[in-house]
Amino acid sequence: MRNRLLFCMCFCSVMLAAQQPGQRFPNRPRIFPRNQGQESQSDQPEMQPGRQPMLKLPTIDTDGDGLNSDQEIHAAIQKQLNQLRGRNQQRFKKVLERFDADKDQQISMAESMEIYKEVKEGIQKLQGGENPRSGAGPQSGDPRGSMPSERQMPSPESPPNPDLDGDGLVSEQEIYATIQDHLKGEREYNPQQYNMIMQRFDADKDQVLSFEEAMEMHREHEKRMQQGMGSHPGDPSGNDNMQPGERPLSDNGLLKGVKIEGLNISSGH
Repeated sequence: MRNRLLFCMCFCSVMLAAQQPGQRFPNRPRIFPRNQGQESQSDQPEMQPGRQPMLKLPTIDTDGDGLNSDQEIHAAIQKQLNQLRGRNQQRFKKVLERFDADKDQQISMAESMEIYKEVKEGIQKLQGGENPRSGAGPQSGDPRGSMPSERQMPSPESPPNPDLDGDGLVSEQEIYATIQDHLKGEREYNPQQYNMIMQRFDADKDQVLSFEEAMEMHREHEKRMQQGMGSHPGDPSGNDNMQPGERPLSDNGLLKGVKIEGLNISSGH
């Protein structure tokens, strides 16, 4: 399951890789990985997971033989692209611009394999190599190897990048989308944590975290981070057991990994 989620994350990154940086919300802080010793986004766009709310790919191995054939990979990518075309025409065109080598406005099987190869490389770099629990790795340079199954899905703590449009800036809309994506994961995987968040921030008790309520959650955490509070004794987030050098996490379960300069905000999923 863990590898399958990583595949989804990297595929989303590939979808967004061709986008050009914009100038929205120029006062928002820049993403930490852009200038803190990591590879540049232009050289390695797929290395930043979760650039948009989670997209679910269909199961690759449709015939259940334990292998991912070219036809199965092509079909899975086509299904994802069809969904993208319906949701976001502009982003779909960006994908075509990058991967449609013959400019026929379609992604052929060979072009699908190029997408898959890039996603696979992204998974390997995110894992620091092949996951020994994910089965046999690629053989003889074959980029397919063994694909993740639903049983290997990781916990919802894998942090997405709030910079959904890849412009290097984090808008309030992107923060809101990240918080909503986080809440979906908490509701499914950690109902107790989800209920605690809703009790604290759902002011009108409609069981939906509105834009203003999400911004209040963000502002509270930002204020705490700026004040260097981080945690209180008995904080259920475990911050009172932090080791030297660790960043404090908010007690609402957010902010678990992606650091943004000036805000130190991220979101667990």
